[in-house]
Amino acid sequence: MENSEPITMEQAVLDVEDMINSGKLSVWKNDNKEIVCMLYYGVTDNYVSLNHAYTSPNARGRGYAANLVYTVTKELMDNGLTPLLYTDYNYPASNKAYKNVGYIDTGVLINFSCSKYKNNKMIK
Repeated sequence: MENSEPITMEQAVLDVEDMINSGKLSVWKNDNKEIVCMLYYGVTDNYVSLNHAYTSPNARGRGYAANLVYTVTKELMDNGLTPLLYTDYNYPASNKAYKNVGYIDTGVLINFSCSKYKNNKMIK
């Protein structure tokens, strides 16, 4: 994001601890019991936003993320929730994986943000 400040390592650790403690962070392990990908979701009413999907670079292309997304999506749907997945529209590898597990492309979401800066100058 433009003009956003990077977070400190301490804040990153707190954020991850919050994700873990929420019970909404899922990980997938390979046959060697190594964590190879993760997925986090947030619930609003009966809708679930899946995000923070990440696969370590050395584990990509092996179907780990697709299996994790499928498993989490099925569990959420079995509990009466409607999953929504937001993805980088220009990243074909993840989009293909999501379509392979049953997600359909319903359009492009445009994000707008508000800042107190314009042209790197603070608006007063």
